[in-house]
Amino acid sequence: MHNPFGHHQPEPQQPYQAPHGGQYPPPIQGETVKIYCEANPDFLLASRNESVVMVPANESDPSQQWIMDTSWSVKAKDDAGFPAFALVNKATGQALRHGRSEKDKVTLGPYHPDDLNEAVLFTQSADVGKGYQCIRPVNNTHLNLDASAGDDKHHVALSEGTEIVLCKWNKKESQKWKISPILGSSHGAYPPRGEPSSFFPQANVEPQGSTVRIHCEANPEFFLAARGDVAVLAPENPRDPHQQWIKVDSWGLRVKDEAGFPAFALVNKATRHALKHGDKEWDQIYLADYNHDKAEQSVLWTLSADVGNGYQCLRPVNNINLNMDAKAADGHVGGIRDGNELILFEWKKQSNQKWKLQPVH
Repeated sequence: MHNPFGHHQPEPQQPYQAPHGGQYPPPIQGETVKIYCEANPDFLLASRNESVVMVPANESDPSQQWIMDTSWSVKAKDDAGFPAFALVNKATGQALRHGRSEKDKVTLGPYHPDDLNEAVLFTQSADVGKGYQCIRPVNNTHLNLDASAGDDKHHVALSEGTEIVLCKWNKKESQKWKISPILGSSHGAYPPRGEPSSFFPQANVEPQGSTVRIHCEANPEFFLAARGDVAVLAPENPRDPHQQWIKVDSWGLRVKDEAGFPAFALVNKATRHALKHGDKEWDQIYLADYNHDKAEQSVLWTLSADVGNGYQCLRPVNNINLNMDAKAADGHVGGIRDGNELILFEWKKQSNQKWKLQPVH
């Protein structure tokens, strides 16, 4: 798969300059999470004196809280197709940073949400048992975060101050991690005044996520749009909010499909209605009310791995055997047209089933 980063090494980042003097990190949007491994779930990943270590769990300690910035998921994926994210420490504003080689220590480094820096981007693997996953550098899925003193038979080996290194997969509990939401935490290091403090935003608050436009390979000049309560394809208009969708990635912390890909919702920018799927072939895809406080599978989707040229399949989270399909637009029946409806259909390897989520800057 194409490496989105190439071989260029980014320049060292400069500290963020606060508007009123001083230096502190820019506001980071994302869910606040805790991170622990199966070797001993009573210890959490934390920042201590510029190092990344395991410490006895205290969820109210901001040095053990991490902001999971999933906005990178649209731009960067690993070679297995899993989306990238950054983990920013709540106390320091610094991001978890990986090296390149086995036994390299995992450290902390500067973070700016607008700079694509491979060294601070990670992905999660599919489930490796009991809901745990591997955490890997986005550009090297052969290496995994490992609590170096962890042991898969004797949990007491994981002690306060245990450092984190990169290691090849050895199936030990010290390499199996969970990233879990901390309920009641704010949504960023410096949340806007008045932002709700619950894990999920209130129903009447604009959903948080990256804004994207969506097209299929059959005709990249037509984009997914909201028309009334129906989702259709329409001629490209980059300024039309009906063709813009908020990709709400926070669901991926709790809900994944059977292949391990994280769930998300797609909420129309103009209508605030969510893209909703049925449960069988030929069901039409339409729009429905969206409530971010309610886990409703019918508005949750996942993306497949790359199916060619950077395109992916869009599937219902609860049935990855069905795919979003531009109805009667496979090239044999007439191609994409204005008002083309969307349905669910089994995988046929056709261009009207291959989609790209394009960031709106």
